[in-house]
Amino acid sequence: MGNTATDLTVDSAWDVIPDSTYTYRITLNATPTTLTDPLADFPQTYGGLVGLSVQAISPDGLVQYRTIIGNTATTLTVDKAWDVTPDHTYFYRVSMLPEDQTDGAYRGPRIVWSINGAIGGDCTHSSQFWWCER
Repeated sequence: MGNTATDLTVDSAWDVIPDSTYTYRITLNATPTTLTDPLADFPQTYGGLVGLSVQAISPDGLVQYRTIIGNTATTLTVDKAWDVTPDHTYFYRVSMLPEDQTDGAYRGPRIVWSINGAIGGDCTHSSQFWWCER
């Protein structure tokens, strides 16, 4: 098996064929509660990646799931320490779709704001809808 700058060779078939919603990167640095990719450009506006799941994937396929509680352009901070701190041999994936946001724990409904309240105007709601006016 061999890898290049643009291709990753795996030893078995994918269970689900990755598409444009999947992003895998090699982890170059981590601490017990962070993961750093110096080549990343994580979004920081509107709360950045807070609330999304990150998967740290070991070379032997062990996956650790954590919730992102903060981020800079290159570093993710997670909600609890890694069971095994990732090193340069790990890959990571930040889930971008809600159906990927599960760690087996049940959580009740939450409001996800898609606007910056400081500039988005006054928000009100009825029994069924939220709306904001400038």
